[in-house]
Amino acid sequence: EVSGRKSGSVMTVSFELEAFELLGLNGGPLYKFSPAFSFFVYCDSKKEIEEKWKMLSDGGEIRMGLDKYPWAEQYGWTADKFGINWQLILAPSKDKIVSSFLFVDKVFGKGEEALKYYLSIFKKSKIDDIARDEKSKSIMHAAFTLEGQHLVLMEGQGKHDFKFSPATSLMVSCNSQEEIDYYWDQLTAGGTI
Repeated sequence: EVSGRKSGSVMTVSFELEAFELLGLNGGPLYKFSPAFSFFVYCDSKKEIEEKWKMLSDGGEIRMGLDKYPWAEQYGWTADKFGINWQLILAPSKDKIVSSFLFVDKVFGKGEEALKYYLSIFKKSKIDDIARDEKSKSIMHAAFTLEGQHLVLMEGQGKHDFKFSPATSLMVSCNSQEEIDYYWDQLTAGGTI
């Protein structure tokens, strides 16, 4: 009953989208999704991006309309009807779906520090590409890899009124208790449990 859900409710569901593994937890009303964490969806064609956009934006909240932008021939950002944020971009990629972090407000300017921190913890890691804003030197877009998992990090200037939320997180699969202890100690150091 911790989740606020009635007895017998589905508590977890694991599924795969475009070879991207997800685990959904039924947390009830305890946590709200935030635009600080989203999923980038790389599309191969205009037809694909338009079809996915239509389905994901239907009943949701459009953050940036599907259109041409300086960084993409076609791009759009929407929260779907469940509140999960999706950024669709017309740009072929080996990985169709990639987790994305957006550092804003109080954590704006800390993106590079976060990148260095995560790369120091996960040994088979690297920055694949990074683009900075010339004036603020903030990270406009960084693609990086942690233990083979591709991720994106961006920083957003201005006032946004949202922050990271426990509603969305990354799972680290471990092979031993020693490995669990290592990641637990590293990731909780200076953080909150």
